[in-house]
Amino acid sequence: MSQIFLPLLFLLFFLVGCSHRSDMQSFAKNYYGGKIEQAYSFAANQGEKSDLLWNMQAGISAFQLGKDDSDSLLNVAEVQFSKYESEGLLSGVFDTLSSAAVNDNILPYRGYIYEGVLLNYYKALAAMSRKDFAIARVEFNRANDRQRRAKDYFSKDITKAISQQEKDFNQKTTDANQPRGMVDLTANSSSQFLENEYSNLSAFKAYHSFINPSVSYISGLFFMLENDYSKALDLFKESYAINKASLINEDVAILKKRQMRVNSSHTWILIEEGHGAYKQEKIFSFPAYLVSDKVLNVSVALPVLTAGSSVFSQYRLGHGASFEEIANMDSVIAREYQEQLPFVLARALAGAILKMYMQAELAKQFGDAGVLFGGLYSIMATGADVRISLTTPYRILATRVKNQQKDIAILGDGHSLFKINFQFCGDDSHKMSKIVTTKVKKAHQDAIILCNNQDNILYLRVTNAGVYFQLLKGEMK
Repeated sequence: MSQIFLPLLFLLFFLVGCSHRSDMQSFAKNYYGGKIEQAYSFAANQGEKSDLLWNMQAGISAFQLGKDDSDSLLNVAEVQFSKYESEGLLSGVFDTLSSAAVNDNILPYRGYIYEGVLLNYYKALAAMSRKDFAIARVEFNRANDRQRRAKDYFSKDITKAISQQEKDFNQKTTDANQPRGMVDLTANSSSQFLENEYSNLSAFKAYHSFINPSVSYISGLFFMLENDYSKALDLFKESYAINKASLINEDVAILKKRQMRVNSSHTWILIEEGHGAYKQEKIFSFPAYLVSDKVLNVSVALPVLTAGSSVFSQYRLGHGASFEEIANMDSVIAREYQEQLPFVLARALAGAILKMYMQAELAKQFGDAGVLFGGLYSIMATGADVRISLTTPYRILATRVKNQQKDIAILGDGHSLFKINFQFCGDDSHKMSKIVTTKVKKAHQDAIILCNNQDNILYLRVTNAGVYFQLLKGEMK
């Protein structure tokens, strides 16, 4: 390795890591700052580089804006995700451990299982909004199948990934002249230190299963309104087992009445709100002198899961009914991250050891200049991969109202967010205009008008900067 190539190499890795973080910050600033159109455009432009993360964020933003290309963007993202999933989200990346000696940010983003589930979920919602219920059925089935396979998937993928990583690591560190203390870094004491200092997952109420209860519930709601009562009941039970929401028990009672052909029209209101958990970098340093006088830097960079935040603590309808939490997405994210933690730690330690090995080799070949370059390389190439979908909400909530004539206001901590009123829809209901997604800027904006003689499902995405809506089921005048 030449003295010219090395500084150029670590500069490249440093710039790639910085670029990813800058892009993520720009997207989040726009998405949560009321400039979702700009966030969508930014993500769509990034997605043209065949990047799963950006196609996913562009597709979800496009759905929330009611754009025609939401389905194509989500389709592209799902094809990319399915390819990585078939290879192994973890093990498929590491055919070689070389990337561990640099920076994971140079690798393609491969996603999480819960993100793959959400791709199918949003594809289903987008299909519902355009009245394509056959496609919605397919996507809800795929979403539920994907999350039910997660436990088996992880038990195989993580075992394979760690085994593959250890094999490659052993091949790269067989040099008998490696600095004393390298292997000691992987001792149980170091691993235990990192687990104790790094893992803050105890602060998250991670779900016990890989099931996202909001996906189960909304799927169940869809199948109930499609008269597939047996499937709907199973999905309602699956969701209730996790969230214990009384709303689901009430929906089961409605389902049983409908099985006996006792019908009354209702409107279900779904709210996705807040900013879900994200990742931040934390760097741990170890005393380099304990390893070798030829090693200047021994450090490990890890992505720390940071809790999301809510926009309002309580959502209610004007007449007093409260929204219930159907899912806390931080709990969904934490469950999967908890499963990956052993691999994340093992990979970070292996990367630190390889960087030490490189420092020792450079010192042997180039003397003091090699020591300096090696130390600088280790510092600049040590970075955590903090990429994660930033469109994920903090919570999903739901309520239901029996259709009536009077206006209904949706309140967040007492502030009016959205208004609905109902009208009877007669023979001219086919003339109703297709919904156009709108940002609600003012609480006094005119209410949307829904048909009171048919079932409706209204979807709201609430951020600090506004409310976006889609009508998933029913008609709007």
